[in-house]
Amino acid sequence: MVACMEELRCKPNTITYNTILLALCKVGEVSRSRELVREMRLQGIAPNLQTYNIMIGGVASAGEIAEAYSLLKEVLDKCPRPPSFMFDETLCELCYKGMVSEVLELLKQMADKNVYPVARVWEALLLSSGSKLDFMNTSLIDLVDPVSCQNDFFDC
Repeated sequence: MVACMEELRCKPNTITYNTILLALCKVGEVSRSRELVREMRLQGIAPNLQTYNIMIGGVASAGEIAEAYSLLKEVLDKCPRPPSFMFDETLCELCYKGMVSEVLELLKQMADKNVYPVARVWEALLLSSGSKLDFMNTSLIDLVDPVSCQNDFFDC
């Protein structure tokens, strides 16, 4: 597709590449999508947030969580404030696989950029750490230390 476009002197751009990447990832052609990203970079076209989001979803759905983790670290390095939704699925998968230290590392880098995951990531982190909290029978007030709240309610 890209070669045909170039023959017709229609230079592909990020939107073109992202469209092809999405199609490749949807049909499970993750290795071909990696090649396309390499080609994209060689053509001087930098991946954007959508490119990263497509690739993270593609590699994660192929079970390649370590690569998704690496891509998320790259996003944090290159983007001033990436959207939190990009991290949620991979963070949960890392928790389920017991890779808590990697999750904590990403969470710290995310917090440095004021990016915070959704509640299900925190739940996955708690559950993967061996916490025995029963969310159905625990009220939030039970989680608060009453001694620390004696002086000022709003500090709690």
